[in-house]
Amino acid sequence: MDLNTDPSSSSNTHSFLSSTRTWLPRESEKHAAEDKIGPLGLNTLSVPPPGPATVDFSYTALGGGVTKDMDEVRRPVIVLAPIVLVGHSMGGLVIKGAYLLVTTKKEYASIASRIQGILFLATPHRGSDCAQVLSKLLSVMGGQRPYVTDLNRDSAALHSINDEFPACCQDLLLYSFYETIPMSFAVKKSLTVERDLATMGYANERRAYLHADHRGVCKYTSRDDPNYLTVRNAIASVIAILQDRFTSSKIVQVSKERRKLNILLGVSDAPEEDFMSADSQRMDGSVEWMLFMDMNGLYARILDIMSKAIYGKELAKAILTWTVCSIRPLKVPELHEALQLDLKVSIDGLENSIRSCCGQLVYIDTNGHVQMTHLTARQFLLDAGKDSEFSINQEEGHRRLLLTGLQFLNSDPIKGPRNRRSNVSTICREDSAFINYASNSLCEHISHASSTDREVLLTLAAFFKSRSVLVWIEYIAKYSDQQRLVEAGKALGTFLQEIPAQVSSTSADVALLSSIPDPFIISSRHSTLPRLLCGSSSDHQLEVRGLRAETWDDCLATVVDMLEKYSSIACSKTQFSVGCFSGKIFIFKQTTCQKIATLQHGEPVRILLFGEVKNVLVSTGSKYTCIWDLESKTKLHVFEAPQQCMALSLDDEDRLLLGALKDHRLNFWDPDAGGPPEAVEWTRGLEAMTIQVHRRPTAAAFGIDCGLLAVIYKGQDILLWNLYADSFQALYSRESGKIAESLGRPYGSSGVRCLVFGNASNAHLLACAYMDGELVFFNTSIGEVTGRIVAFAHVLACSADGRMLATADPAGTIQLFNLETLQLIYRIGSVEPGLQDLTFSPDGLRLLDIRGSRCRLWDLADLVTAATQEECGRATDDPNTTRGIASDPSESTILITSIACDDIGEPFFVGKEDGSVHAYAIGSGLHTGELFHHARGSDMLWSISPDDNTILATADYKDREPCRWTNHPHDRDQLIVITHLEAHIYDWKTLQSLTGETGIELRGNILPELSIQLVTPCFNGTALATMFSKPNQPHSKSKLILWNTLDFTPESSSAVPITSYYTLSNNVEVLIGNTYAISRQLQRLIFLGVGQRVCAVDMETAKTNSFVRHFFFRADWLTTRKDLDSTMKVTKNGDLLLIKDDEVAVVRRGLLTPEFVEGDGNAGSSAQSTRVSALTRRTSLESNLVQASFNPQGWGRFQGTCRAVAEKTWRYKLGWRGQGVGCSGNVTTVEGMGRWA
Repeated sequence: MDLNTDPSSSSNTHSFLSSTRTWLPRESEKHAAEDKIGPLGLNTLSVPPPGPATVDFSYTALGGGVTKDMDEVRRPVIVLAPIVLVGHSMGGLVIKGAYLLVTTKKEYASIASRIQGILFLATPHRGSDCAQVLSKLLSVMGGQRPYVTDLNRDSAALHSINDEFPACCQDLLLYSFYETIPMSFAVKKSLTVERDLATMGYANERRAYLHADHRGVCKYTSRDDPNYLTVRNAIASVIAILQDRFTSSKIVQVSKERRKLNILLGVSDAPEEDFMSADSQRMDGSVEWMLFMDMNGLYARILDIMSKAIYGKELAKAILTWTVCSIRPLKVPELHEALQLDLKVSIDGLENSIRSCCGQLVYIDTNGHVQMTHLTARQFLLDAGKDSEFSINQEEGHRRLLLTGLQFLNSDPIKGPRNRRSNVSTICREDSAFINYASNSLCEHISHASSTDREVLLTLAAFFKSRSVLVWIEYIAKYSDQQRLVEAGKALGTFLQEIPAQVSSTSADVALLSSIPDPFIISSRHSTLPRLLCGSSSDHQLEVRGLRAETWDDCLATVVDMLEKYSSIACSKTQFSVGCFSGKIFIFKQTTCQKIATLQHGEPVRILLFGEVKNVLVSTGSKYTCIWDLESKTKLHVFEAPQQCMALSLDDEDRLLLGALKDHRLNFWDPDAGGPPEAVEWTRGLEAMTIQVHRRPTAAAFGIDCGLLAVIYKGQDILLWNLYADSFQALYSRESGKIAESLGRPYGSSGVRCLVFGNASNAHLLACAYMDGELVFFNTSIGEVTGRIVAFAHVLACSADGRMLATADPAGTIQLFNLETLQLIYRIGSVEPGLQDLTFSPDGLRLLDIRGSRCRLWDLADLVTAATQEECGRATDDPNTTRGIASDPSESTILITSIACDDIGEPFFVGKEDGSVHAYAIGSGLHTGELFHHARGSDMLWSISPDDNTILATADYKDREPCRWTNHPHDRDQLIVITHLEAHIYDWKTLQSLTGETGIELRGNILPELSIQLVTPCFNGTALATMFSKPNQPHSKSKLILWNTLDFTPESSSAVPITSYYTLSNNVEVLIGNTYAISRQLQRLIFLGVGQRVCAVDMETAKTNSFVRHFFFRADWLTTRKDLDSTMKVTKNGDLLLIKDDEVAVVRRGLLTPEFVEGDGNAGSSAQSTRVSALTRRTSLESNLVQASFNPQGWGRFQGTCRAVAEKTWRYKLGWRGQGVGCSGNVTTVEGMGRWA
C-alpha cells in the first residue's frame, strides 16, 4: 500500500502509486492475483486544523480516512494476507504514527499482526533542515501549514514518535531510501532530507539511495527507471521473505497434521529409510550402468563429424576455446563481442552457430549463459591431445583470451578519440557486454601466461603504460571488487619474476612493467597524476611540479568521509575497522580500502579490537561494550559497564574478554556463558592507593603475553597488576622502575599521557610517554628502566612482532623506533594535526592512523625489509644518532594562503600567513624571491621595481563587509567590487567609487547566510561569474551565479542573473578561473565538479549543461582548512595551480586531453566532495587580474596578483579588509584581509 504525501506529478513521470498499480502486476504474473496495491486515505492537499502536531495529525489520519481503508482490507477473505506499507516524505511519519496506534489499540490488533513491512521514501525521521525555509515560503504564499514546524530537526513531535517506534518495529521489514540530488530553494540548492535524517539506524533497517531529488524518489519515467527498479526490487525482496515466512508456517502446520494421520494409519514417517535399506542389499558393481557410462567414444564421434564440416570450423573452435577457458560462463552478448574481437570478423546469429557448429557440446542455458554440456566434455577437449583439430591447449586458450581482453581494454573506443569530443558511453564503454569480463579476468589469464611469450609481454606493457589502465581501474572501483586489482597486481608480479634473467635485464618493456606498483596502489595514489603512466614520449603527458616529494610517499591510501569524525581504529589480517564519534563503525578490506560493512554501536566508539581466533570485533564506548559477528555483521553480545572502559583485550583464544574500567575494576566477561562479569578491584589491600576515594585512573594497557595490566593515576606511579595471580604486582617510578609500595611515599613526578606493552619477544617491555615529552621504557621482567628518549608522544602503538614502536606527537608527526635498540628508524612528517589513534597491521607491513575525517594507510614494507637487513650492523652504531631521517618540514614552514598568476602565464605569486608576498616560477613551481610584506589597516597601491618599492595610494575602511575585486572586462581603467547584495565600480587611478552609495543591486535572491567568495569575468568578457558560499565552512555547498557584464557600469542601478546558465551552477563545486589554452578562440571556464574532477565549459556548451571532464584531484589534496577561501588557479597556458600547505603543485598539460564529455543531464547528480574556494583572473592584452581570499582570523593574510611587463615595473594594491585584485596597464592591485598578532 502506498501513502504518498506529494500528489503532484508531471506529464512524463508516474507517481509511485500509479506505476506500482500498472507495472508491478506485470513483473510477476504468478502473484498478480494475490498481491493487492492501493492507497491509504490521506488527503495531503487538505490543511489540518491549527494546533495538532505531526503526531496528532498522523493519529487523526489513521482514525479517519486511513482506518476506513484499513477496514476495507480487513475482511475474512484475506484475513491472513500480510500488509506492506510504503510512505513518501511526511507520509512515512504518518505511517509510523498509525502503526504505533494499531499496536496499542485492541480494536486494531488484527491489522497490527498483518503489517509486516514498511518502505520509507525520503522520510524525515528526524526532521529536515529545509522545514524553516518551507514554512517561510508557505507563509508568503498564504498556505501555511502548522504541522510543518514539527518537521524541524529533532523536534519534540518527532522525538515522541522516535522514542516509541523502535520498541514496536523489531519484527518489521524496514527499508529506508534517501535522495541524492538537491532541490532549488531560491539561489541555494540543498537536499530536502539529508541522508542521516532519512535513515533510522535500526538493526532491521536496510538503507539504499535513489538518484533523484525529494520529489523524484516517488516518480518514475518508465519501468526501466533505475530508481523504480531499486524500489521494485526492495518490494520483491519483502514479498519473497514474507512468502517464505508464511509458507514455512503453513508447512509446519501441514507436517503436524500429516504426522497425526500417519500415526492413525500406521504409515512410516521416513520412507527414505526403505530406499537405504534396499541399497545396502545391492551387490557391488551391479546396475552401475544406470549411473555412469563412457562418454569419450561419443565425444570423439562428435568431433569427427565436426571436422568433416566445410564451413564454420574456425568459429566452432573459437566457441569451444572460450567456453572451456573462460573463468566463468559467458552470456551470449559477451561471447558474441569477444568472438568478433578475437576472430576480427562480424558474426550474425551466434545462437544458431552454437547449435549448428558445436555438435551439441555447447548449449545455452535458461539464463542465457553459454555452457559445456557436461564437465566430462570439457575434460575430454583438454585431454584430446593432437588427435583432433578441436582439441584445446589450456595455456594457448588462456593466452588467446588474455590477448583479446587486453585488446579490448586498450582499444581506441575505451581510451576515447583525441581529436574530437565524445560521449562517456563511447569512451568508457560501460554499455559494452564484454567490459565486465575483460576487466575482471586479467588475473586468472595472466597467471596462465608463459613468461617467455614476447607478444603477451608487449601487449601487457602497451596496456600498463597507456591511459587505458586508469579506465580499467575506475571501472573496477565503480562496478566490481577492488580486490581484483590486487590479484591482478600479484599475477603480474609472478609473471615478471618468471621472466629469464637475460631477457629482463635487456628488455625496456620488462623494466617498465617492473616499475609499476600494485594496480591498487596506482588507483589510490595517482591523485592528480592519472596520465603519468603514459610514456614520456606523449605530447600530452600530465606533469606535477613544485612539490618536494618527487616520487610516491609511503601513504598507500586515504579513506575520507567528511560526514564523520573518526575516534578509534583496529586492524586484522584482512580487514580494518574505524569507529566514529557518531557511533558508527566502518569495516574495510585491508588490501583495497573498500567499505564492506557499517555497524552501529550507538555511542562514540572509543576502542575497537579484532579477535585473533574468532571472526569477531569488539567495540566499546562510555556505557556499552559490544561483540560483533563479522560473518553476519550482527551483534552477538552487549555488556553494560558502570564506568568507561580504558582498555580491552581478548584472551583464552578469544573466549574471554577483559576490560579495565575507571571504577578501579578489572572485568572478565565470558560471552559463551553469559551473565554478569567477574570483577576484581586492583586497588584492594594497597595502602598507597587510598587515593582512589577521590581520584580516578586516566589510562590503562594490557600485556596479555606477559600477564600484566598497567594502570595510570594522575600524579601517581605506574601500577602493575598480575593477571595470572589476580594480585598486585608492583609500582613503577619514572626514575628507577620497580619500587616498594609505601603509604608515606609522595606522589610520583610523572604525568603519564599514554602507555603500551610490547609484543612477542618484547612482551616484557612497557613504554610510557610522559607529559613533558620523555618516553621511558621499563623491563617488567627485572623491574628496571632500560631506556629514555624524547618523542612528545600522545599516541603509542606496537607491532605484532614486537620489533617496532610507533609514536605520534600533537602536530601529527609519526616516528618509528626499534623497540630493542630504541633507534629512530623512520619519521613520517606531519600531513595533518590531530592524530587520534594508531595501529599496525598484524604482519607489520602497514601502519594506520586516523585524523579528523581521514584514515591513512602507510606502507612499511620496504622499511621492514631494510630494518631486517641492517639489524646486525646497527648493533655497533651510536644509539643516539639517526640515519636518513629528514627534518620535519612542518616545524619551520609558513603556510600559503593565496595565489595569483600573471598575464603571460610564466611566473605566479603567493601570499603567506605571515603577510609576505613571494614570486614563483611556473616551470619548476619553486620559490624565486620575496617581494614585500603586507601592511595592516588599509588597502595600499604599490609600485614595485627592481630598485625600489613605493606606496602610491592608500584607502582606509571601517567594518567593510566581505567583498571580492576584479578588473572590468570592458574598461581596463575600472575595477568591480562585489559584496553580498551589491556591486560598485572603482576608478583605477584614484581608487574612488564611480557608483553611488547604494551601488548596483544584485537581484539574485541570494540567501543571507551566503558570502561572496569569488568573482571573475568569463566567456570573453560577456559574463561575470560569482561564487557564494558559507564563510569559513570549506565543505558547505556553494552557489554559482553568472551576470551580464553590461549591467555593471557606473550608471547601472541593478543586475540580474543570466537564466540560461542556471543548469551549469548545479555542477560547479569550486570555481577555478578562465583560460584560452584549450581553444584559442573561445575562453573556457574551469571549475571543479562532482568527484573532484577538473572540468571546462565554454559560453555555448554552458547553456546546454555540456562540459568536458579532465583529470581529478585526490580528496586529501584538497584543503580542509577553514582559513583558505582560494586554493586553486588556472594560468593563461592552462596550467593548474593548487596550494598544498607551504607548497604549490603546478599541474601542467592537464587540460589538453579530455577524459570525456558530460552531456546534458548526465552531471546533474550531487555527491559529497571536498569544498575548496578558488581564485579568479582576467586576461587581456595589457592587464591581468588575480584575486585571493583572506580570513579575518588569519594573521596578515595576503591576496594578490602581479603582472610582468617590459618596463619591469609592477604596481600592487595591498588590501587589509577587502579581497580583490585588479590591474590597468602596468598597474596591478592586490588586496588582503587579516589581523595582526
